[in-house]
Amino acid sequence: MSTRPSRMIATGSCLALALWVQPLGAAERPSWTTPVPPPAATAPAKPSPAATQPGGPTTTAAPVTAPTDPRGFLTIDQLWQTFGEKQYNLVVREIVRISTNPKVAAGYNKFDLLTLRGESQLRLRNIPAAMEIFKEAQANAIEDTAKARATARWLLMQRQSALVFKARTGEPQNPKPGEVVKLPPPIDVLDLDKRTDAYKALYHDELTVAQPELNKIPKLTTLAAISATARTVDALWLLELAATGKHDDMDKNQVALVQQAKDILTSHLKENADKVADLKRTANTTHQVPLPRYNLKGQFMGNDVSIVKIGLTPQDTTALKDIINSLGKYAQAVKELTTRLHQEDKVFQPLATEADKVSRDATAVLKADYSNDIVPNNPGVIRGGSTNIPPPLPIKLK
Repeated sequence: MSTRPSRMIATGSCLALALWVQPLGAAERPSWTTPVPPPAATAPAKPSPAATQPGGPTTTAAPVTAPTDPRGFLTIDQLWQTFGEKQYNLVVREIVRISTNPKVAAGYNKFDLLTLRGESQLRLRNIPAAMEIFKEAQANAIEDTAKARATARWLLMQRQSALVFKARTGEPQNPKPGEVVKLPPPIDVLDLDKRTDAYKALYHDELTVAQPELNKIPKLTTLAAISATARTVDALWLLELAATGKHDDMDKNQVALVQQAKDILTSHLKENADKVADLKRTANTTHQVPLPRYNLKGQFMGNDVSIVKIGLTPQDTTALKDIINSLGKYAQAVKELTTRLHQEDKVFQPLATEADKVSRDATAVLKADYSNDIVPNNPGVIRGGSTNIPPPLPIKLK
């Protein structure tokens, strides 16, 4: 089970599962599109399944010679059929024409258009343009399966050379001494039927590079380190999903990251709470202060003893302000962790609530008035360290 809240659209959960049991050509072509519908009277015959799979046979469907949409735009089915016929320039021109007409573009799934346009540019050997389009497709993917394929596709294009991907790691993953590692054969990145194989090889490569970082998760001590490793896990989570249709391995790493983040936050919170309690206890500790007593003639009559609270030193004041400032950032830290680790609000929210309480306690200690809290030991001394009658200065008698 995923540790992150599902980002799939309501109707996409079963559909995404279905996509992963189809051949890759079908999976790479999004199936949940909403094309501009053609008029019923002139609706074209539905293309055969083979014709709608990029890289698959296309001889069973007639070539697209003219758009059937009354506004002159090819439907998404016709675009994919045209792609299957290797008319890549036509596909690119048509998608650009659709995309520059907001009213028409609203009837298409933007992610589908970007995916198809990028694949077409790739086959035209315009790799930089394809990379930019695939990057934009990542940002427009809504559900996890689409985002996973978009991420894997973009990274695959970064790792390819001359449109061929060569894996750097093979099987077994952890070879024994003397054991030969067998690398998979080079993969043509234009062959959609081999995309899953390419994604699997790519995932193993990236996982091997990241494994030392993942092994350090239980030893991470800062939220910055948690966030950095979470980015790695997030990327691998999507690659694993694109390669295998699951994300079990990365879910385990994500659980470990969440627990480590909780431990760091809890430890920091306890440290601050204990410090506030210590400062409060110290500030309210009493000590004796001698209070000289004079008669009306200015003659010294002895000392009264007042018991006063120590209060806060300048260092104590600075420490409390630092604690309040640090805890004030907890809400933002919790929000960022919730997003970065794909958790529900309730996972970290109790820590944010406790941080707010400790911050209020620190503020109360900081603003408390300790100067008047004096306990006298005789009726002649009142709160504040003064007497009922202000003591006069000593005078010399003639």
